[in-house]
Amino acid sequence: MNSLSPKKIGFWLGLGVFFLIYFLPNPSDLSTEGKLTAAIFLLMGVWWATEAMPLYATALLPLIFFPLLGIDPIGIVSKEYMNKVQFLFAGGFMIGIAMQKWNLHKRIALNILKFSGLKAKNIVAAFMLTSAILSMWVMNTSTAIMLLPIGISVIGVINETVKDILPRESKNFQFSLLLGIAYSASLGGISTPIGTSPNGYLIQYANDNFNQDIGFISWLAIGLPVTLVMIPIVWFILTSLIFPINFKASPETSEKLKQMLKDLGKMTNEQKKVAVIFSITAFCWIFRKVLDDLPGLDFLEDAVIAMIGGISLFFVSSSSKNEYLLSWEDLQEKFPWGLIFLFGGGMALAYEVNSTGLAFWLANLIPSDISPIFVIALIIFIVLLLTELTSNLTTTITFMPVIASVGLNLDINPLLVTLPLTIVASCAFMLPVATPPNSIIFASNLVPVQQMVRAGIFINLISFVYILLLSVFYYPLVI
Repeated sequence: MNSLSPKKIGFWLGLGVFFLIYFLPNPSDLSTEGKLTAAIFLLMGVWWATEAMPLYATALLPLIFFPLLGIDPIGIVSKEYMNKVQFLFAGGFMIGIAMQKWNLHKRIALNILKFSGLKAKNIVAAFMLTSAILSMWVMNTSTAIMLLPIGISVIGVINETVKDILPRESKNFQFSLLLGIAYSASLGGISTPIGTSPNGYLIQYANDNFNQDIGFISWLAIGLPVTLVMIPIVWFILTSLIFPINFKASPETSEKLKQMLKDLGKMTNEQKKVAVIFSITAFCWIFRKVLDDLPGLDFLEDAVIAMIGGISLFFVSSSSKNEYLLSWEDLQEKFPWGLIFLFGGGMALAYEVNSTGLAFWLANLIPSDISPIFVIALIIFIVLLLTELTSNLTTTITFMPVIASVGLNLDINPLLVTLPLTIVASCAFMLPVATPPNSIIFASNLVPVQQMVRAGIFINLISFVYILLLSVFYYPLVI
């Protein structure tokens, strides 16, 4: 008899837990709707964790179960699938796709490499800087996809032009460079609201449940310190401790890199136009609060700015006849439609967990006299472990309403417990399944999982300590 796969086990386990909760008697202080929501919550959590069903398919279950069980009609549930943060991401995706379509990302990367010099460590640093900067403005997944082929090309150039390089050092350079791209994409994404999905999810959740509007600048104050401190630390760990590299590239290497840039030719009209739209969009995000005070611009929100930037790409012509910077066919091919559903399913689940009183009930299970610092440390530790095995967004979605209620129960600002949850969910560096950038780099077959674990375990530990320090000493000052 064939053994059951982890996905099949997860499928039946999820159903088993659902029916167990369904048939159990109600706790005296929890409503029937709350109990049924708990059953759906656990079903989706197990299926997300085990990928028993595609993540995006599981995210659609609220549209069936909440109306079916009489918790809420589909009109209430479905509105959570289209909120403003999803349109913020949509606009960001459009700009990222346009950058990729017209090779603007390659030009940016190669221009940064021009200033890296010939030291191998500096080349890795240049790639990490590029990855972090791009990931601030486009999704970390897109960043990793954009930079991977460039990184592989540079590795090939190094192996061709540095004649006396030792095989071990060549491998170390390969691991450092590719892991540096993946890790920097995740860390750079923490800096801005659009950099990674958990950020946007928290912003929407805080707006809906705490009545707190976290704007672009406000988020920079939250996320940028993580990026600015962790990137140099990760670079040092990769290039000096785990995969030490000390060689210098040859002048021939430099010439080859220059030639790669030269082969792109002069900056095309399309690249210039995409760069201008991207720059204007970023400017408006950063100075949105100032623009809001100007006559006639009080309608501006980050999502509106994103959609103006994204949709304008469909109206700005390229040099080719009857072609624009972006087409609907481009979106059909490259737009991550499933992520929109995943995000919406998470918001629908969170809404019901809150509205039925389930989150409050779960939070009350934690003693009210427990130390907030201990709670924050425990949250960071648990999420850091779980996010290595599950999607960072699904981890954030699953725990957000409960953790927020814990904060309220302890009489502290719920952002002080939900912020570390959100940020640490993107600090998963050990396994390919932990984040999309890790998966993309692993899929190249150039980084064995053992090497990813080797590097990732140290970086995870440092992330735990640093985010705990930020949560205790810094975030109370800026939120």
